[in-house]
Amino acid sequence: MAKQRPQHRAVYPAPEELPQRIASRRKLAERIMMAMALRAEDEEAAADRIMESLIQSCGRAEVARMLARLMKTLEHPDDPEVEAAQLYSAYVASWRRLGGERPLLSLEEHQRLRDERADLIAREMFEGQTLSPEERQRVDALGAQIFAEPHLWDDLIPPNPPASVAPQGAPPPAHARPGRNDPCWCGSGRKYKQCHLRADEASGL
Repeated sequence: MAKQRPQHRAVYPAPEELPQRIASRRKLAERIMMAMALRAEDEEAAADRIMESLIQSCGRAEVARMLARLMKTLEHPDDPEVEAAQLYSAYVASWRRLGGERPLLSLEEHQRLRDERADLIAREMFEGQTLSPEERQRVDALGAQIFAEPHLWDDLIPPNPPASVAPQGAPPPAHARPGRNDPCWCGSGRKYKQCHLRADEASGL
């Protein structure tokens, strides 16, 4: 009598688990790519081997996607105010698509929470400190609040736009943008051309 082969039942993740798993894999790939970027030229062969391993585990299209997004995140304008405006415009774009019922942060609130999150991450990445469970939870909560690292998940989650009219402080649609010399929509008190004009143009608002 022939022996029966043991049956192995594949366990597939639930649909709601898939976005989290994919985002976690992308985060790991991003960290590996960042580490590769810091390697010296004499380690080029090792970097190539790591890249090939990433392609085999994640797929060439996914690796190309992450590389393009990573290069974009490494581009910083020289003017800190322009950078803050661009980051805020990216946040507003994510809020418009996935904000649900959560309130829209002001430019100042967004920058304050972003700086707090960056300080916590810097302590862990560059100072070698281990964050407490409470601090780790705070990093995650801040990330969710400001839509941090949208390139890890923005194509995995269905749109959930605000059900009501955008609250005061939300940028108007492109056709209703202020004039160059009018006050900026963000409430900073500066002229639009000196504040969010360049960031809005860059994000297509």
